[in-house]
Amino acid sequence: MLKNSESKTKVCHFFVLVVISLSMNTFRLFVFLIFVSGFLSAQESKLVEINNHPERIKSIQLYVKGFALSFPVSNIDGTIPLMLHFDDMYGDVSDFSYTILHCDKDWYPTDIDRSYYAEGFDRVTIRDFRYSVTSRSDFTHYSLQLPNEEVKWLWSGNYVLQVFDEDSDDEEPLFTRRFVVLDSKADVTLEQVRAIGVNTYDTHQELDIKMTPHKGV
Repeated sequence: MLKNSESKTKVCHFFVLVVISLSMNTFRLFVFLIFVSGFLSAQESKLVEINNHPERIKSIQLYVKGFALSFPVSNIDGTIPLMLHFDDMYGDVSDFSYTILHCDKDWYPTDIDRSYYAEGFDRVTIRDFRYSVTSRSDFTHYSLQLPNEEVKWLWSGNYVLQVFDEDSDDEEPLFTRRFVVLDSKADVTLEQVRAIGVNTYDTHQELDIKMTPHKGV
């Protein structure tokens, strides 16, 4: 029983240190990502993310900008951008393009017309790239930020990002990655306070969470 109490105290102290070290805006995003991680893991998925050319395309990452280990979750107005990174082991410049598809809860594309859920071009060239330096193998690194001036989402929900090689006759995407767009319906404020319980007053911390619905919700 004592070991369990000590463990809980250590975890609490660690969490308090994290809270103190983060700015309020960053902490709100931190809590937001924790919530969404549970949301994503609970969803049943019939389609998996694919890489049709694993010998060529390496190190695929899609995450919240500034949080490389996060789930790819953005908001409806795009103020939480996503970053895509991948390496092309051919080591030359290729004509890669991308598109986004709105999906249902099982990650199948919906029948909704694209003009309703996305703004911009259907397939857009990925222009940001750089060559490898001081590496054993030559490769080209590509990056993409979403949303951007050429592609914006208009609806919340599940999305699939598809990347194509325009130099190939193959109509199948090189790879796909899933992401989620949320439409916030309330403001959340957090306040760190002392624990109420007598036995935990000096060893624990509590968070008061206040949710204020937006007007019209």
